[in-house]
Amino acid sequence: MLTFYDAPVSGNTYKVRLLLKQLALPHEVLRLDIVGGGVRTPEYRKVNPFGRVPFIVDDGFALAESNAILSYLARGSKLLPADARGQALTQQWMFFEQNQVETAIGLPRAWRKFGVEQPEAVFEHYRPRAVSALNLLAWPPQRLPFELAVADVHHLERVNALERDVDRRTE
Repeated sequence: MLTFYDAPVSGNTYKVRLLLKQLALPHEVLRLDIVGGGVRTPEYRKVNPFGRVPFIVDDGFALAESNAILSYLARGSKLLPADARGQALTQQWMFFEQNQVETAIGLPRAWRKFGVEQPEAVFEHYRPRAVSALNLLAWPPQRLPFELAVADVHHLERVNALERDVDRRTE
């Protein structure tokens, strides 16, 4: 049985949650309170030395990091192409999300959401990078050659979070 270590406040665990549902994969969920230190306990560190979420254990095989988990879970499904070029393009967009979208959008959003004090200059630093990342998501130069891919699942959390933030600010 696949065990999924989840934390509802984490955007990266949201991606895994969404993919598990999309693929209807049977699994057990263990929820951790990451804000309260649930990932720093000796018991969790024994299972997962990375001390982060998401994390899965599948029949004794342990795996951390959302990109790796999504690729592993999507193997053999219609969400991950079988050919090397399709897989490379999928990974390109997944790494783009982690390196550009999460850094420029996810971090500043989390700081504001959880009240982490940052100088306004830090937010100003990330703003043009966030706009650039969103522009690339709106116009991918090399769109994946299939309808929905694991890379799309990877981006959905950030886009959905931004939409929720914009909706709250315009109400």
